[in-house]
Amino acid sequence: MKEAPKAGQLNASNEEVQIPEGLQKLVSWYADYAKEVVVDRAIVGIDGFKPVHRRILYAMRENKAHEMTKSAKVVGWVLGYHPHGDQSVYESLIRMVDSSMYMNIPFIKGKGSWGKVYSTEPAAAMRYTNCMLHENAALVFDGMDGIKMIPTEDGSVLEPELLPVAFPNVLCNPNSGIAVGMASNIPSFNFHEVLNATIELIETGDIKGVLAPDFTTKGHYVYDESELRKIMERGRGRLKLRGKWTVDGKKIIITEIPYYTTVNALAKQAKELKDKGVPISDIKDLSDRQGLRLEIECSNKKVVDEVLTSLVRDTDLQMSMTTNFTVIVDGRPRVLGIKDLLREWVKFRKGVLKTSLEKEYALVLRDIPRYELLVDLLSDENKRNEFIQRLTKQNSAHARAYLRELYPDADESIFTWILDMPLKSLSGVASKESRLANLYARKAELEADLANIEGVITRQLKKLNTQYSFPRRTEVTDVDYNFEKEKPVVVKAAPTPTLVIIEDKFIKKLRLSPATEHLDGIRCMSDDVISFIDTHGRLLRVNLEHLDYVTERDRGVYLPVYLEVEDDFEVVAYNLIEDKKIGYVYSDGFASVVDYSEWVDSKRMTRITHNGVSPYAGLIVGEIDLSKQFILLMTRKNYFGFVSSDFKHKGRTARTKLINVKKGDEIVLAVSVSYTDILKLVSNPQRYMDRLGPLAYEDVFDTEYLSTLLS
Repeated sequence: MKEAPKAGQLNASNEEVQIPEGLQKLVSWYADYAKEVVVDRAIVGIDGFKPVHRRILYAMRENKAHEMTKSAKVVGWVLGYHPHGDQSVYESLIRMVDSSMYMNIPFIKGKGSWGKVYSTEPAAAMRYTNCMLHENAALVFDGMDGIKMIPTEDGSVLEPELLPVAFPNVLCNPNSGIAVGMASNIPSFNFHEVLNATIELIETGDIKGVLAPDFTTKGHYVYDESELRKIMERGRGRLKLRGKWTVDGKKIIITEIPYYTTVNALAKQAKELKDKGVPISDIKDLSDRQGLRLEIECSNKKVVDEVLTSLVRDTDLQMSMTTNFTVIVDGRPRVLGIKDLLREWVKFRKGVLKTSLEKEYALVLRDIPRYELLVDLLSDENKRNEFIQRLTKQNSAHARAYLRELYPDADESIFTWILDMPLKSLSGVASKESRLANLYARKAELEADLANIEGVITRQLKKLNTQYSFPRRTEVTDVDYNFEKEKPVVVKAAPTPTLVIIEDKFIKKLRLSPATEHLDGIRCMSDDVISFIDTHGRLLRVNLEHLDYVTERDRGVYLPVYLEVEDDFEVVAYNLIEDKKIGYVYSDGFASVVDYSEWVDSKRMTRITHNGVSPYAGLIVGEIDLSKQFILLMTRKNYFGFVSSDFKHKGRTARTKLINVKKGDEIVLAVSVSYTDILKLVSNPQRYMDRLGPLAYEDVFDTEYLSTLLS
């Protein structure tokens, strides 16, 4: 009996599949592109920098940019390391300049018009602005000799794989990025609070408290400990941010706003409220060099509270943002909570310091015997005079021979070092004795530090805590404003016939028409919801109303991006959410049932049910129609059998055993069949009921009819 073809929604078998050479190349190219975007462009590293920011700082250090330099010149330096165009480099440079206010800890000083993070007004062109390294850049380069250097893209020069950063910059400055199949959104936290948390983690192994965000645009953070705990543990949570304002008569004066919006956006939103009838008479953006100032004038004093309510409820004056701490660690992207992220930073910093200290220790061990011999030589007047006389009256060869007589066990490199010294350096011994004493002391310090590198990190962080001052800017408040947002009256378009094509984890929504009728996919309506089962046992839901229509050639929406989850799963089954039950068969002979009516009424409320089905969901090989009486099961070793579909339903997270599967075999196909179907498939059905076995010699199996059941 030949193995039957597999249904469209079944897992692929473990058999090798011959992939055409052209497709192999396409997959390889796409993988290279994905790696380039994720690792080399969009996602921040454990040092808190994307490659372009790292290259900007390194290029400025190498070119000693300690005085104001034309920005265009700096961009030119960076292009030797970063092959992605001058404008992208300049846009990244703008983010690191102090006056642009993108970063809590800026690393570049700027002169000229650099724009502001809270405004859409652009910075001046690079030919008009100047910049130099900020004093804070010393924090970035502390330990450069402990960093691995790698070739640039063209191999012409070396660049640092990471920068050694003496503090957890990855948490102190905000970062966001979108790459192939993943996104990152890391808010900024206060420098001193991050350092204290890191010290606590090193000394106790844990962080008891939580970290609250801190932004350059100030404003309020509405305290929510449960969300902060999620961020501490998992890196995913929600932050509610609110601006600050004062009321002067009938004017509402906004002076601080959430980091993730702009004064231009707020002004536009206020105008939209005015157009909808909110009693606003005038809107003025008076922001200047002194800072942000947006004045909203109400029709009269009596309506100020009404206008304020509308502003807080319906504009970005109060907003929520979702965090996603995706960071490149050891060359691959990981989603980490703050605790684990700090653990990874400590591990990284330990590696930097270990390499740096070992290099210095090797130099100290090299210099100690040099100075021991030199001090001994210069302390004895007879030895010194004879050596000088041979060196000056004869030549260095005679002087070297004399040193060999005096110190037969010494390394030849020490003699070379002494002979290369200027003659005047051999006149006094006191400075050499002092240098030798310092070397002995430094050797002891290095040995102690190498034995306790975490202690070195703690000591450095405590020093930085007193050496630098970065006061908290965003005020943490318990005052929250919760509103039921007024829903605008929207005339909703009638649902239209839709075709949904699912390929791997890409979802494509097309209009169902004569032009697309021939395509395979799910035929549904434009407001339906599709549920997926993944290998983690989660139920994932995609509301088609959230997706735009695309063409047949488009790839569609990537499921991990839509759900804002890590790309660490595979889809094992998918279905349109309807008021029905669907059974799933597993390769080990078990089955389970999901009642999708549970989500019919609330299908638009949540996207993920974490305990959706059994944790063995990765073993699902097919779905079954419970309205049919029997299930045909086929195994990899060409065994088959029939079981009743009327098995006990234990709930969607539990499984019921259907049939025994022999060790070394597995079910690869499950098909719902009626008794009439069974009679057409096999001439003696009772022989195969409730057991798996080979086709009997005298029996016949109709594979053509099976194909019609699968089509």
